Amino acid sequence: HYSVAQHSIAVAKIVYDMSKDKKKALSALFHDASEAYICDIPRPVKPKLTGYKKIETNLSNAIYKKFNIQKPNGIILVVDKHIVATEALYVLKFVPEWINEYKQLKHESELFQETSTQEVQETFISLYNLLTA
Repeated sequence: HYSVAQHSIAVAKIVYDMSKDKKKALSALFHDASEAYICDIPRPVKPKLTGYKKIETNLSNAIYKKFNIQKPNGIILVVDKHIVATEALYVLKFVPEWINEYKQLKHESELFQETSTQEVQETFISLYNLLTA
């Protein structure tokens, strides 16, 4: 099992490692926060769901406003796009052919280890507290 929260933690840590910017890392941590409420829909399917993008955008904007977080852009979107190659290697244990269109990121394998839901929750909250301190 590899959750959206684990993905978000990995994106945030990689963004911070690359930028040393806490605000960008915080934005990265919350870049998929809407999926806690409306489910994780695979990227290729989203455009085919009438009205989904608007719902996702409105919900994301409400979350960013509530937590005073900038909308994801730049490095965050690049990391989010390309992390799938690294996740495939560590989570799927194989690299499917479609992954060749993505660039594997410099990573730490411990970012992609299976952990309990409680550990993921604690890590997410700790990272949030660290980035907002």
